[in-house]
Amino acid sequence: MRWATFRLAILAAASALPAAAQSNACAALSERGAELLQPGCQDRVGENASDTAPQAKKPPIGNAAPASLAKPPFFQGAWRGAVSEPPESPADYEIVLQAFPSGAAVRYPQLSCGGVWTLLRHNEHEALFAEQIQRNPTRICVVKGYARLISIGPDQIKFEWDVSKSWRQPRAEAILWRQ
Repeated sequence: MRWATFRLAILAAASALPAAAQSNACAALSERGAELLQPGCQDRVGENASDTAPQAKKPPIGNAAPASLAKPPFFQGAWRGAVSEPPESPADYEIVLQAFPSGAAVRYPQLSCGGVWTLLRHNEHEALFAEQIQRNPTRICVVKGYARLISIGPDQIKFEWDVSKSWRQPRAEAILWRQ
C-alpha cells in the first residue's frame, strides 16, 4: 500500500474513533512525517499529536489472572485443634491459628504461649513455616521451631511441629479444623 493511501486509511478510521484513539492515529502519521491538516488531527504542521493527547492505558502484559481472582492458599483462614506430643510427653493442648497468605498468628491457650509463623514455602498441598514464639510468660514453649501444614480436606489440615526441618519424627501433631 502506498503512503498516501495508508495515510487516508488511518485518517478515515481515526475519525470514527474516540478522541484518545484519534490522537494516537494522528500521532502515527506524525511519526511518519505526514502533514496533520486533516480533520481530527492538530492544525499545525510538525507538532506531534501524542505530545498533547491523553495516553490510552496499555493492556497488562501476559495472561496472569488479577490478584483478586487468584485462589487463596489452602491454609488461609481460622483453624483450631488439639495438639499431642507423642511419644515422650503425651500432653494435649489446644492450638488456635489464624493463617494468611504470607504467615500466621498462633496461640496455644493452655500453655499461655503465642507468636507468629513466617511462610517459608508452600504448594497446593503442603506449607512450611518458621515459628517464633513472642508471648511465653511461663517459659514452657520452645521459642523457635518449624510448623508444617498438610491439606487433608477442604476443612481439615494436618499440623506437625519440630525444632528442625527434618520431619523424621515430628514432636507435636494435630488435626486442625476450619473455624
